[in-house]
Amino acid sequence: MIGRKKLRICVLQSSIENTKGAISEVDPYKKPEVYDKDGEFEWHTAYIGKATSAAQLVALAAVRPPYDVYLNLCDGAWDEDRAGRDVVEALERLNLPYTGANLPFYEPSKIEMKMAAQYYGVQVPAWVHIESAEDMEAGLAEVLAPPSMGGLGFPLIVKHPSGYGSVGMTKDSKVTNEQQLREQVSLLVQQFGGALIEEFISGREFTVLVVEEPAAPPPGSAAAACMEAVHGGAAMAAAAAAASGANGGSGGAATADQAADGATGSGRGAVGGVKDAAASLDPDLSSFRVVAYTPVECAFGPGEDFKHFDLKWNDYESLSWRPCAEPSLADRLKEAARNTFIATRGVSYGRCDFRVDGATGEIHLLEINPNCGVLYPPGLHGSADYIMSLDPAHDHLAFIRTIVAAALERHRLKQRKVRPAFFRRRPVVAAAAAPAAAPAASAAAAAAPVAAAAAPVAAAQANRHANGNGSSSSSSDCGNGHAEATTATEGAAAMEGAVAAGGEAAAAAEQRAGSGGGAGGWGLRAVMPIKAGEVVQRNEQRKHVLASRGFVQRCWPEGCRQREWFDGYAYPLNDDVWVTWSDDPGDWLPLNHSCDPNTWLQGLDAVARRDIAPGEQITIDYATFCTEHMAAFDCCCGAATCRGRVSGADHLADWVGRVYGHHVSGYVAAKRRAAGKQPQAGAATSATAAAGGPHGSAARRDAWLGKRTKH
Repeated sequence: MIGRKKLRICVLQSSIENTKGAISEVDPYKKPEVYDKDGEFEWHTAYIGKATSAAQLVALAAVRPPYDVYLNLCDGAWDEDRAGRDVVEALERLNLPYTGANLPFYEPSKIEMKMAAQYYGVQVPAWVHIESAEDMEAGLAEVLAPPSMGGLGFPLIVKHPSGYGSVGMTKDSKVTNEQQLREQVSLLVQQFGGALIEEFISGREFTVLVVEEPAAPPPGSAAAACMEAVHGGAAMAAAAAAASGANGGSGGAATADQAADGATGSGRGAVGGVKDAAASLDPDLSSFRVVAYTPVECAFGPGEDFKHFDLKWNDYESLSWRPCAEPSLADRLKEAARNTFIATRGVSYGRCDFRVDGATGEIHLLEINPNCGVLYPPGLHGSADYIMSLDPAHDHLAFIRTIVAAALERHRLKQRKVRPAFFRRRPVVAAAAAPAAAPAASAAAAAAPVAAAAAPVAAAQANRHANGNGSSSSSSDCGNGHAEATTATEGAAAMEGAVAAGGEAAAAAEQRAGSGGGAGGWGLRAVMPIKAGEVVQRNEQRKHVLASRGFVQRCWPEGCRQREWFDGYAYPLNDDVWVTWSDDPGDWLPLNHSCDPNTWLQGLDAVARRDIAPGEQITIDYATFCTEHMAAFDCCCGAATCRGRVSGADHLADWVGRVYGHHVSGYVAAKRRAAGKQPQAGAATSATAAAGGPHGSAARRDAWLGKRTKH
């Protein structure tokens, strides 16, 4: 494709064989390949059954040569017998690149949409949700209350609380009195278990297709080639350079589409309005740009004023579509659509439906449709297809290229840089064995997020528990820098491949940073090259498992497993609140201590302090986030600057400011300020050789250790 090997695309569609839902009877199969008139891509189609989706996806993943991307058009709802969410679950489990909604975005309820949109400044019609038959009378009473008491005003419209495609809606769904309201609510509660009642917004109806674009895909990649075909090479190069400068290479700057849209702010750069969520430079958002296509107005025929099921699927020829010709209104609709997409954690694409109040001109969100019906053959177009057919800058092929590029880039970015690994000690040559030693310097901070105001998951008595089970190891477990690792999820063969890829660089790095911290226990291993300054473990805006010391004292008595974990591995955010282990082992991230670590803190994130090779163990200095609550332990990290004994008082040492500067947790920084300690400029970024470590030169270090061991 585009001057390179054609991308192999596997189109996934929900099979209608042996299905009985309302959508199955009216929804035709899509034909994306008809829009690829020049054969830019190689197309294959698979029809997926709900009962067989996992087995079918496993078989498709084994096809050779492999498919480059899966164009997922499966859109079955949770209560349908068509494939839908189950397909996304299989794609995620198999780690395959795919277009369309991910699991969090796949099927938000209309209530979730409303809450999220309102917090992002998008208006919604006044509403009442009836959750069950038992709630029906109370809900109706709320609807029928006087306006001064929060009641709704007729006309009203009664909807499925979660469905899409106008399922459950008839021409009678719009009601003008109490009797009609009761009839429609009763029908939906019987059919779907609940009902959503909204004030009907009299006015014009618009729909906006929102699509995400990768902000700066790697030059030469298939994703970059797709986007060059959409925007043109020069524009993409300028966009990539701007994105790199604006956000350290992670994207986030204005690109060609923004320049074309001018003040509409269709990207995530500064062009957006001050309240436009798409203008955020949040790294979670700025790797992708949210682009709103030209809004299209749905014009109803005589006697119709909303899209019920029959009108949408059977009598659609009475509908007509026209681009919004009012620039100011188009800009407002685009901004509302972008904010809605971001508010609902949009991925790939979605279609937003709006009503513009005929009396006030206010825009109201009706809903966002993830995995909306799209790429139907000509003559059977859905709303999203009409948008593309009326927008020359964003036609069907441009849309396909864009969602394919976004899928490839999202897949690349979500690959884990590190994985938990079990470290098996190699036999230690007697002559080289370290003299004596107390509890093993093992690793083991395993709380969910690897950092806190804070730091990566390490722990209060971290190096005391080699296996993370609260039991101290014997002195023979003390590491010497040699360990074999097995990943928790991929097995020995995969990890050996990762270590081999690192070659001598990884071995040298292990000797420098010390791998003894993981000997005989769990740690983290790099599975790809990581450059200095790259985020190794993202902890900003991530979940942490928190516990107050009071709660721990009340609920976890001495000797119970949770208390052992807390005493061994929790680390402080302040004097009373601690980050501790999750009860889900899948969240555990055992980050080990080293006196010359390869990561340090930047805010809450663990960032590479130097280049890290595949196979190298990930380490951090516990002095940068643990305080006096941490029990001291004998360290066997193997680093040239190993301080031998690690204690909870280390965070106040003068060398912490010299070696780590501001790369400490907020709690440690506050403790140091209170003690009159200040970070020093030019904090060391590597092993600090002989003079940069906490004990100065190697001779001074040996003298310090020798003096200590004489006592």
